[in-house]
Amino acid sequence: MIPKRFRPLVEETSELAQRFSAAGRQLYLVGGTVRDAFADPTSDPGDLDFTTDAAPEEVEDLVRGWADAVWLQGKGFGTVGSAL
Repeated sequence: MIPKRFRPLVEETSELAQRFSAAGRQLYLVGGTVRDAFADPTSDPGDLDFTTDAAPEEVEDLVRGWADAVWLQGKGFGTVGSAL
């Protein structure tokens, strides 16, 4: 059961989570958004940060065509950014 305070985050991230799940990968919401959901569930989530067991190249493939933009500046450090 998902606590009520986390339901908006689950709904907002479900499409991306389904893409990773279909590829056999894990996707976790991390950072300030999670902290803020604990402290104040009415707060605006702002940017969403994730971690995954997918390699950067795989993340790039999974979000291309879904995200409006993809940033690869941090790819050498294991970071891929995207925006909707």
